[in-house]
Amino acid sequence: MNNSLENKTIFLKDNLLNIVHDLSQSNYSFDVSGIVEDNTRFELFFRNNSLSNEEELFANNSIKVFPNPSNSLVYFEITNSTIIKEIVVYDINGKLINKYTGSHQSIDISKYANGVYLFKIKTNNGSVNKKIMKK
Repeated sequence: MNNSLENKTIFLKDNLLNIVHDLSQSNYSFDVSGIVEDNTRFELFFRNNSLSNEEELFANNSIKVFPNPSNSLVYFEITNSTIIKEIVVYDINGKLINKYTGSHQSIDISKYANGVYLFKIKTNNGSVNKKIMKK
């Protein structure tokens, strides 16, 4: 078994922002202001390029959700040919908050209580989960 990095792609997972980034495509930058030491924020993982499913690997980066945190509108930026079919919003305890069907460019969360929400975004390429903080 060949353990070299020659046939592998290196990914960085930012657990705070729920982003998986392909480090072979570009550097990953983030804001460190106000951050305390956190040994669980980042994970590195490797994929054997000959065995990887490209759709699965990049599904998490096919939709960007911003701003995060937000106090009103949350916007969805879609890359490539991804089409949003449904967005299901859960609170941090897993309680269903709302379900939006069809393609959306934004959702108003101003009436939600302050806290962390999980957005399960179903697309034509699979599902992506994003955490959003409501302030």
